[in-house]
Amino acid sequence: ESEQGKKEKNVWYFALCILKKSSITLFLISSGVAELPISIH
Repeated sequence: ESEQGKKEKNVWYFALCILKKSSITLFLISSGVAELPISIH
């Protein structure tokens, strides 16, 4: 496997981790479990 291929896989893995984390955060916020760090006024 080429270095380029490995790098691309890492990028996708990283992006998926971020997406999962942010969707969980959004889910918690929308459920009212977590408060938004900045209050919107």
